[in-house]
Amino acid sequence: MNILLTGASGYFGSALLAELLPAHRANLHRVTVLVRGDQAAQSGRSDVPTLREMDLHASTLRSRGIDTVIHLAAARSSTDIPAQNRSLELSRRLLEASAGADVRRLVLASSHAVYGTQPTPWDEDVTVPAPVTLYGLAKRATELMLDASPVSTVSARLAKLVGPSPRFRVQPSELPHVLLSYALKGKLVVMRNPKQRFDFLDVRDAVQGVIAIANHSGEGLPGAINLGSGGVVMSAEVAAMVDDVFRPMGFPLRYQFETESTPAPRDFGMSIKLAHRCLGWSPEIALRMTLEGIAGQWAIRAL
Repeated sequence: MNILLTGASGYFGSALLAELLPAHRANLHRVTVLVRGDQAAQSGRSDVPTLREMDLHASTLRSRGIDTVIHLAAARSSTDIPAQNRSLELSRRLLEASAGADVRRLVLASSHAVYGTQPTPWDEDVTVPAPVTLYGLAKRATELMLDASPVSTVSARLAKLVGPSPRFRVQPSELPHVLLSYALKGKLVVMRNPKQRFDFLDVRDAVQGVIAIANHSGEGLPGAINLGSGGVVMSAEVAAMVDDVFRPMGFPLRYQFETESTPAPRDFGMSIKLAHRCLGWSPEIALRMTLEGIAGQWAIRAL
């Protein structure tokens, strides 16, 4: 494959690039990273060619022999409308250039957020997308653009990604990361809903799922595929697991639950039967292994 990768500097993108680089260096396939103009001189990887966003045209993709696009770049905010507009415009330009260059496959990193508050488990063949956040709406709008494109496209609807990555992050929605940071700091964390149910997917499993989609011949491949853990875990279980992993290291998690005015728990579980059937893909990394991987990453940084 000759891949154009967007969003390579992000949490997921850096993990995907790290997986693709060995084959790139061995000349088994080629990876080009799409960058903004001000990032071009700061990519930090002299062995990976870059393409500036301002030079994104069909002629450029054709001249570089790009046959596969993996599109991860997107604004994450659910309040920043201009940023989401810029993301949608980039997706439009990317599809236009890909169509003009006869790109074989475009894979979009979409999100479970497109399902909104629909009953679970979310199933690509049954559950109608009904996003309730700006981020979810933007992802769904991008999916619809892909559906209307002449390019062979697949939207990988990702569960909440967690786990070690070259560009690690701690955000409020990433409960395992947040709880581990509290344990390291020795701070008490107060959690509102012990029965809140999450679908956490290790970022390394997500990488393998997206690569499986990119490698697929295309025959019988649906337009959207869920990539999730195949189950759900409650916030109380996550807290107990974090404590179990970090306590032997001298960093017990101090936590308690707020029992007053607790909101009704939500369920974010997705069906992954389609991914298994079409790709032969299933997640391999259990949540405890994910937590141990994050702990190891932080331990190395502390040395």
